[in-house]
Order: sequence, then structure tokens, then C-alpha cells
Amino acid sequence: MSGNKDMRIHKKRNFLYILLLVPLAFCSCGRKMGIGEVVTENQDLLKAEAESVIAQYRDAPETFLTDTAMEETLKDSEAVLKDTGQWGQNACIHPPADCNDDIVLIYECSSTGLMTSTYQWGFYYTQKDMAHLLHTAYVYGDLTMEKEGIYSCMEEGGDNFYKTIKICEHFYYYETGN
Repeated sequence: MSGNKDMRIHKKRNFLYILLLVPLAFCSCGRKMGIGEVVTENQDLLKAEAESVIAQYRDAPETFLTDTAMEETLKDSEAVLKDTGQWGQNACIHPPADCNDDIVLIYECSSTGLMTSTYQWGFYYTQKDMAHLLHTAYVYGDLTMEKEGIYSCMEEGGDNFYKTIKICEHFYYYETGN
């Protein structure tokens, strides 16, 4: 009986996190712009640099870019994201084997929490313009479409979650937590 009560508490806590943090990701507060706004306003630059990184990955996946080379390729995107308060961690490639032969470039913007209670968010570029469950997620399974452009996955019997929302063509916001 206590296990069910604990699960309900975790689900309520996660629901509250979502209610509090999702609006922050899309709002504009002073100089810091929301992820959706930043991506929409800089879509051409972000797409061009993402395509460049993906082309380099396709040419030599076994010896893919070092962190330094990737940073050089994404320097203009990184500058825009830093200037708007959305650059926090790094960018990485999600391999095609995990994404139905789609190569995805993930921009990990920020995270909060410690160990068993963490929350991460960012956005990703997908060549095939498809929603994906990324390797940064704390949950495994299949995405369920909640409504057009919004997909989620919840750990069966647990409180880990993943959600992705379409921002604009080829770009999706994501959040995940446990």
C-alpha cells in the first residue's frame, strides 16, 4: 500500500515540476529568451550549422568530431544561445541507429537536481523532422502522441518521464527527469 502512495507522490511532484518549469522554457524574461523563441528567431543559422555537423558525422562516423571541432562548427549557434541565456552544457550527436536512420543534433541547455532527482531540458535538430526519445532521457519505451506536436513517454511503474514538443520545422524542445 505504501508503494502506491509513494508512486502517487512522485507523479504529483513530477507534474508540479512540469507545471512550473515548462512555461519557463518558453517564456521571455528580460534578456533571457525562451528556447522556443530563440530557435524560431535563429532557425536558419541553427539549421545550417546542424546540417554542417551532421555532414561531417556522415563523412567519418567512426572518427567523428572532437569536442573542439564540434565547438568550432557550432560557434555561431553557441554565441546566439549564450547571448540569449540558453547555452548551458553542450551539443552532441544522437546516432542514426537509435533514431530510425535519422541523425539528431542535441543541444543540452540546462539541468537541475542531483542524482535520483534530476531534470534536464534543451532542444534538438532532426533532419527527418521526427520526434525522438533521446538517449539523454531517463526513460525507455515508445513515444505517445498527446496531441499534434507533443509527445511523451513515462516509465512504467516509476516516475521517470520524457516529453518533446515541436518548436518549428526540424526543431523540437525536450525535457526529461526522474
